[in-house]
Amino acid sequence: MSMANTIETNSTVKTTAVFSKNRKDRYLLKVEWDSNKKSLAIIMTYPSSADELTLDQTTMLVRNEAIKNDFGSVSIVNVFSSINNEAPKIDKTNTSIVMRECENADVIIVAYGRNPTPCGL
Repeated sequence: MSMANTIETNSTVKTTAVFSKNRKDRYLLKVEWDSNKKSLAIIMTYPSSADELTLDQTTMLVRNEAIKNDFGSVSIVNVFSSINNEAPKIDKTNTSIVMRECENADVIIVAYGRNPTPCGL
């Protein structure tokens, strides 16, 4: 089989997840694929259990849209850090990480709510 009409592309994606020691809180999920492009911070309400290896639908859609809009990284942070959507609490660690990621981002988006039909279809 001839490979003359093909092109091979490669990328390196660095993913970082920051959890509490008991893994009941997620403070940050950051994905970087091009450090030379602008960075995005997105603030949502509560985190999912997505981590450095496993993405959920929301984190996948956020990453895909960031790529389509020419960002090189996205930091996903949340107003509340509890993965199980427990009663909101003041969390100094979470506040510190949200502030740091927003200070380092070129663009900040606040997103909340739920779309009953994924991707607006």
